[in-house]
Amino acid sequence: MTGSTETSEPQMIATVGGSVDQANVSLAIYAHDLEPEAVTSLVGRSPTRAHRKGDRNGKTVARNGGWFLTENGVAPETVEEVVGRLLEKLPDDPALWRQLATRYDVQLRFGLHILNWNRGFSLPKGLVRRLAQMELSLDFDIYADEPET
Repeated sequence: MTGSTETSEPQMIATVGGSVDQANVSLAIYAHDLEPEAVTSLVGRSPTRAHRKGDRNGKTVARNGGWFLTENGVAPETVEEVVGRLLEKLPDDPALWRQLATRYDVQLRFGLHILNWNRGFSLPKGLVRRLAQMELSLDFDIYADEPET
């Protein structure tokens, strides 16, 4: 047999691992009879957005009242940093958070966007402890976006 053996450079198929590409983190407070001004007074900060039950957003009608404070971040900023920036805006009073949790459905909502597979994040135990003291639930929405070319 004659002929040449061609060797070619390996082609990169995908990048794996690394941080989440974009994180939108919101403190979300819901109740059927939520009055945004009452939550603002308790939290001591104006929301990013809020609505009452029955308010319209385009063609949708809100089934419950909602109060939201949101922080957004893009890599190389980490999810931990975005959460930290949000928490800096909030009171660190366990009694207040117990009161809120008794009256409202209080959540920390994560909108996580990834451009490649196997992206992730971690939250250190001190941050997890603070979130637990706030008596809120955690909600994760993960979006696998198409990379821009």
